[in-house]
Amino acid sequence: MHKTLLVVCGTSTDVGKTYISGQLLSHFLLNGYIVNSCKPVQTGTTDHTSPDLAEHIQIVQQNLSHLNNREELIAKLKTKVEQVTYTYNLATSPHVGEKLGHTETFTLSKIVQQTISLCLNNQDNQADLLLVELAGGVMSPVNLYQTNLELIFALNQACKSNQINFILVLIADGALGSISHTLSALNLLPQVDYLIYNSSKQNITTNEQKIINQTNFSYLEDLKQFYSNGDLDRNSVLKPVDNTYLIAQKLQNTQLVKFNSLDDLAQIII
Repeated sequence: MHKTLLVVCGTSTDVGKTYISGQLLSHFLLNGYIVNSCKPVQTGTTDHTSPDLAEHIQIVQQNLSHLNNREELIAKLKTKVEQVTYTYNLATSPHVGEKLGHTETFTLSKIVQQTISLCLNNQDNQADLLLVELAGGVMSPVNLYQTNLELIFALNQACKSNQINFILVLIADGALGSISHTLSALNLLPQVDYLIYNSSKQNITTNEQKIINQTNFSYLEDLKQFYSNGDLDRNSVLKPVDNTYLIAQKLQNTQLVKFNSLDDLAQIII
């Protein structure tokens, strides 16, 4: 069985990447896999550990706490809070950390090397899957010259070279403006295997927010369905060169998942 590298990125910051990552780890554990996770870049920490990885562990423990075999399952989670390549004190974009005197030079090659090594060299943990949670959104800078997009491309290429199964999960939410962020991410990314629409966020309180949350996911479903039905008229409304047409085409290879609870992840497989 080939190893799997599952990259979790967001349409923007604060869409629930860490929370969904913990749920994904729980989902794979419940389906018999040995899993691991890492955080290449962690901001807002004063030591070389990741609060987000600690949250992964906590979410898994909470999800499995009611099971009789919980200890056996939790033992298959190999996440350690030290599995982070770069850390920054400020909870801000990494390129700001570099400007503020971070002494170590940030390179994509170091992240790719450590991530692939962690995925392949599993003599100690024998993990089937390594979940990689990125920081910020798709176009968030990771240094002065590169963004998460370049990191995703580099990881994808490294997986091909090492015969590792590469899965890309995009997390979106129902906030105002999220449709633009989501379509832009779909347009830029080399592939999106799963688009998880996070409907579990607790800040959806007003009727207006609820309407936006409901209709944004419906828009993505409709766009995908219109293309598959041939309802997008290439010769009139949308030409093949138009971005919306190309995004709708890309959605044909993307599984849309509306997330409210762990059960909603049943359709995600490796």
